[in-house]
Amino acid sequence: MRFDRDLFRPEEELFLLLCRSKIGREQKERVARILSGRLDWAVFSRLCKRFKLNHLVAFNLKSLAGDYDIPSELSKRFEAILCSAIVRNEFCIFGRELPAILHAFARAGVQTILLKGPVMALMHYQRRCLRLFGDLDFLVRRESLLDAANALIAEGFSVPEAYKDWSLAKIDEGKTYPPLCKMDISGQRITVDLHWQLSEKRDIDEESFWSRAEPLEINEAHGLIPCVAHRLFHICSHAADHGFSPYVWDGSSLAMLSACDINAVLESSGDGLGWDEFVRVAKFSGVLGHCYDFLKLSEHLLGAHVEDTQYEQLAKGAAHRSGDHKWASVATRFLRRKPDDMMRYAHNLLFRRDVRLSKRLRRIRRKCFPPVNAVAIYYGISPTSFAKYFYYARRLLRPSILIKGFCLSFRLAQAVLRSLI
Repeated sequence: MRFDRDLFRPEEELFLLLCRSKIGREQKERVARILSGRLDWAVFSRLCKRFKLNHLVAFNLKSLAGDYDIPSELSKRFEAILCSAIVRNEFCIFGRELPAILHAFARAGVQTILLKGPVMALMHYQRRCLRLFGDLDFLVRRESLLDAANALIAEGFSVPEAYKDWSLAKIDEGKTYPPLCKMDISGQRITVDLHWQLSEKRDIDEESFWSRAEPLEINEAHGLIPCVAHRLFHICSHAADHGFSPYVWDGSSLAMLSACDINAVLESSGDGLGWDEFVRVAKFSGVLGHCYDFLKLSEHLLGAHVEDTQYEQLAKGAAHRSGDHKWASVATRFLRRKPDDMMRYAHNLLFRRDVRLSKRLRRIRRKCFPPVNAVAIYYGISPTSFAKYFYYARRLLRPSILIKGFCLSFRLAQAVLRSLI
């Protein structure tokens, strides 16, 4: 464990200690000492707000015994945020909506795997309200995608107005069905994303996800969740899909959330992680370097424990391998700098190299040359009409398609040059 308190200011150290899924006795004593001193609560509040972890910090603060001099305005805000998280997660999502969705899938005979945030909240945090998420993600076999969508539509879900023109035939172009939403009786918006691929940017051994999936039971509803090794891998892979790396992740709330999830998984799973399987699927997908980077970030921010021999298996392709002193500066810079999306986009365009050449070719074909009938349905033309070919050519001349094709071709040229050098 390489968490070095001397690297961080008191406000930063307090924030990091309160971002853990579980706080041990030693950490509680350190928190008490920090709270008994002088703090710049404005800086602390900005950290909580920037990284969107107010609810987790509020819960851990409330669980500490002692009367500390916390500003009343900040205390009231934390209380309101925590109550809102409890209502949404405990009562709305896990108490009512998720069991109803799982029952709907069971009635339709559709097998699904619950992914990401809900799984973290159920399996790796002290309380379900401590891991917030925007939507419910399910992995569905491609041949069952429409059956799963119809089961949700029968439960009152619908495609939002903004996606009405998103043809069902466009499933061939991406990895998801259009988002399905509904408003529940408490006024909460529930969004479900159905994925038949875990990533459209890299190859993932999805069959192993299905074969190693573990059962889930919640309120007499049954489903599947990934095994522990696959949960840890998916955290790193999802962050890699968003283009985060030590060069461009500074101040990112998604990167911080990923570090918290990694720490929670490592802390709660112990020897039951299945490290060999984690390394295997990471190597298959070409994200060993991303896994190394995010494990190191979680270690230096939150004290996540990984053996040196395990790091050696992931070190190939990592951005920073020059020692812990280098990672100490990466961690402090990550915490203090604000996110720069333009820098991230530019870096991804110019330097990204984690997607295989064959995958790039498939993406270019899928994005720029979709099935003719899919384009016909998108423009409201009958698939049997000869006019569909005119609209297909018209689509290829749209500025957005030309720009997308240019960017993908640029990345393809980069991959070819790297393979030749």
